[in-house]
Amino acid sequence: MAQLSTQALNNLKQITTNATADATQDIPGATVVIVGKDGKELFASATGKRGVGSKEPLTLDSIFWIASCTKMLTGIACMQLVEKGKLSLDDAAQVEKLCPYLKEVQVLQDDGTLVAKKCGITLRMLLSHTVGFGYTFFNEKLRDWSKPVGIDEFSGSIRDVQQPLVHQPGEAWEYGLGIDWAGQLVEKVTGLSLNDYFQENIFKPLGLNNINMFPTESMKRNLVYMNFRGVDGKLVPEDHLLRKSLVAQTKEEIASTFNSGGAGCFAKPQEYCQILATLLNDGTSPTTAAKILEKATVDEMFRNQIPQFPNFGRRGIPAAKPHLTNALPDLYPVPDGRPQGWGLTFMLTGSDTARTEGTGNWAGLANLFWWNTMIEIDSLATDVSVLVALAVEWGLYGASLPFFGLTIRELSQATPGRKVNKLLILLALTFFMICTATVIVDVVHAIIGFITLRGTISASAFFAQPGPPTMVTRGFLYMAITVLADAVVAYRCFVVWNSRVIAAIPWMMWLGLVSACIGVWYDLFRIRHNPESVWVLGDWIKAFYGSSLATNLISTGLLAFRIWSINRYHDSDGQRLRNSTLMNFMRVVVDSGTIYSVFLIITLIVFTCGSNLQFVLTNAMSPIICIAFYLIIIRVEQANRRSVVESVFNTKDAVLRQLPEIVETKMDGESNDGTTSTAAQATRRGPDSVV
Repeated sequence: MAQLSTQALNNLKQITTNATADATQDIPGATVVIVGKDGKELFASATGKRGVGSKEPLTLDSIFWIASCTKMLTGIACMQLVEKGKLSLDDAAQVEKLCPYLKEVQVLQDDGTLVAKKCGITLRMLLSHTVGFGYTFFNEKLRDWSKPVGIDEFSGSIRDVQQPLVHQPGEAWEYGLGIDWAGQLVEKVTGLSLNDYFQENIFKPLGLNNINMFPTESMKRNLVYMNFRGVDGKLVPEDHLLRKSLVAQTKEEIASTFNSGGAGCFAKPQEYCQILATLLNDGTSPTTAAKILEKATVDEMFRNQIPQFPNFGRRGIPAAKPHLTNALPDLYPVPDGRPQGWGLTFMLTGSDTARTEGTGNWAGLANLFWWNTMIEIDSLATDVSVLVALAVEWGLYGASLPFFGLTIRELSQATPGRKVNKLLILLALTFFMICTATVIVDVVHAIIGFITLRGTISASAFFAQPGPPTMVTRGFLYMAITVLADAVVAYRCFVVWNSRVIAAIPWMMWLGLVSACIGVWYDLFRIRHNPESVWVLGDWIKAFYGSSLATNLISTGLLAFRIWSINRYHDSDGQRLRNSTLMNFMRVVVDSGTIYSVFLIITLIVFTCGSNLQFVLTNAMSPIICIAFYLIIIRVEQANRRSVVESVFNTKDAVLRQLPEIVETKMDGESNDGTTSTAAQATRRGPDSVV
């Protein structure tokens, strides 16, 4: 079970106590609840009073109108029905059949006129706020259109949510009534009111008794007041906005009240947090073990649905009705203009801030806030991971130097009938120079982050940026050595198999790698001038890793099979090998570049998971590549000096082309008494001659 330190708990308590010290100048009361994925509370505190002028203390049993925090609950309900095949995220015909108003709704123009919408409305649009609905208290155009009668989205009447769109479906992000209409889809499909559906399919399975659109009498007794801050900055009491839901008592009154999927619930914070804990636990309640969503569905809810609008929250939201809301210049600021994201009903943190990247969060009009850190906080801090990465990189670079020296020595030794292989010397020198340059750039990058920019930006923030010149340079060097290494692997595959058809497969993968490399390189330059495009870079990097991995796995598999097959049947004296399986295995691991492939797989997994361990592994990649290929070259050169066969980089290797004939000759060359003919001996080659 995760725990907060005593100091952290004391700090949290002090912050909430200080914030509620003056009910009129600060806030009258505050409840803070923190839970882990096991559902157990890490912190729970209620301080202050239930409202301005109230003498009743705020407690953990107090009930809040959670306003737009209801939206996440409606999203869960919709996704449950998507899992059951009763709703589809992308079927506009289904949506407009269930809710005919969504088929006929028009689009409000700046001049106040209405025009037909150009495309259908989908559930995904409703849940991601790209459908075009707004709120009159956030959209001045919509507010003015509703005059002189006006619109009250909290009236409890469906008429007040039957508003026009403020833009064409799918063309922009606009915070509004879309999720209220998603709640209507739930009612149409199930035949239940939205509140009844919540109770039966979410609240009861999770053991929650204090979340409801129509508060029970005990909930009403603990209801927190509403307050309004006047122009003088002081808070004054205010009536509840959802009055119809609070006063409804008879079945008829409840049935006539619109169930707002966007803002209709009242809740006890501790119980709401149990729903958050269920999402943290991949859709299964950690306390009741009830599964309300599949893990894949939770993942989809926390996936960015609107990458095409990376700055949707930076447009600002005006206070069209100042008595209800303040203006919002930026929904949730993130550093360096990094892209903002929106899941299915809530915002996603675009990069590490005080919250980790990918954290889901949203709020309610009455100053309710929630957030869910779906990715476990990395135990290796960014700045610490950079230092560890440098240490590992220097250690591996130092380890690669003896192998480099031995490689040059082996390549520089001419033998009778065989010249010095200048091409391989050039290849080894290229690997060495790129690796050395990478180490130097990484040191410079660390000096800038830890020393040069001290006092202007935190080291962690600097190292998290993809655009500094040192990062761009390092990216180029890393891509260069990877492309070169994969080209060598693909070429060795062609040499060893001596088949253009078989070699075509890794070469096609290699061309994909080059394309991804160009994409990464292009975006590394672009984000320096246009930070909004940073979200594309991650996809290009994954494509780069994936292409490199595909090239390596295919090439390594082909090489390993070929080398193992030959080594298994032939030793250097033409005799069948016995009890040498381990030796053959080690030769295959070295000669096929398996070390490089395995390391690449680990790096891709870590990068996909977003762990800071990626700093360590990417720094280690260049020296690992060099060591792997130095070993290959050393093995090749040592084999060449013991064999009449030319280097494996020579495509005229008769032994490799004629493996079937070699095996057949061996079979035919054995006499009945177990001896071997001279002709058979002459056609065989040792295992070292084919690597």
